[in-house]
Amino acid sequence: MAGIAAGRALAARNIDFRIFESNPTIGGLCRSIERDGYTFDIGGCHVLHSRTPQTMTFVAAALDQNINRTERRASILHQQTHHSFPLASFLSELPMRERTMAVASLAWARLRLRREKNGTTDLAHWLRYTFGERLARQHYIPYAEKLWKLSATELDAQPLRLVVPPPRLRSFFRKSDCRRSHYVLHPASGGIQALAECLAATFRNRIYLATPVTALERRGNRYFVNGESFDGVISTLPLPTLVGACTQLRSLVGGATESLRFLSLATLSIATHAPPPFDYSWVYIPSQTDSLVHRISCMNNLGVANSIGTSLVAEITYPHHTTFPISKALIRRVVSSLAALRLVDPSTIQFTIPHTFSHAYVVIDLRGQELRTLHLQAAASLGIRLLGRFGEHRQANIDEILRNAETVVGDICKTH
Repeated sequence: MAGIAAGRALAARNIDFRIFESNPTIGGLCRSIERDGYTFDIGGCHVLHSRTPQTMTFVAAALDQNINRTERRASILHQQTHHSFPLASFLSELPMRERTMAVASLAWARLRLRREKNGTTDLAHWLRYTFGERLARQHYIPYAEKLWKLSATELDAQPLRLVVPPPRLRSFFRKSDCRRSHYVLHPASGGIQALAECLAATFRNRIYLATPVTALERRGNRYFVNGESFDGVISTLPLPTLVGACTQLRSLVGGATESLRFLSLATLSIATHAPPPFDYSWVYIPSQTDSLVHRISCMNNLGVANSIGTSLVAEITYPHHTTFPISKALIRRVVSSLAALRLVDPSTIQFTIPHTFSHAYVVIDLRGQELRTLHLQAAASLGIRLLGRFGEHRQANIDEILRNAETVVGDICKTH
């Protein structure tokens, strides 16, 4: 999506460009499939939400009439009970005894760790300080380790502390109305890929599909990509891929690239002939013993038209560069675990479709920020502009990518 966002911003300014896309279709993780009347976002659930009205207005205009606005509804599955997400709703729904213990744990943690707050760097320590030992141990640390496939003591807390505010004690006792004050946008048909298709509609002839970047070189003020000459380069490639293609960049970062961490993603699209098994857009599953799946989404609850049944998408992360064979036995295991959690009825399943994505998440461990800065500075010294989750090596949603693409292209216009 980052490449398409950059292309849209360039096309709007009448700047000539080419997009090198390694896949046979556009969209990256924001790809969708339609089969037998069912629609699936095969790269996991992607919705559009922003605190920036201009971004939401732009997205709505791009999709025109093909858009649904739905309430943002998510749940945390705890002991086979759905609790509302985000945190402010969840806390008030805990049983009184557990809620009281969570409050006591949080108060004790803040008293005990107050002097250490500024020095907190690893995620486990930060979660214990922010949410208290009880909630951290029962929910947040297990989910973080399940998602990131790394001990929370090895993960950097900084990316999360920028976007997750600490809970107020009153949120443990007063029902939050935050679900009613937030909404998300999603295409009514075609899945999230419909957004990529709309954004790219005016420059499809400038996209080289199934054309991975294998060579990138700067010669004077010119850049050569796969032998073709350009005035400048915006890279959305994962940093290891970019470094592998550019020997000049490799000479600047040395072997540091090998220490960058990524997660791959396996998804299982599940079609059923029954109504949705839950009324949330997606459900988080923190327990590592309940299921391999960390999140399951329901396309119907995002307003995606489906008169036949229900489209579900289950997500499983695994370490990059490791094998994760999708066998029939694994699919049966996943379906069985979801059935035990009452998230799907196996007797209603019409078909399942597995997909894998080599790059899905960037992992910021305790060296991650240092390594990221090294690569960003090296790319900047060559005049290579980086964009997107993988290009910038940081977590970024569609909203951020659209805004950052405007900024990057705007900077290019100022310097050329």
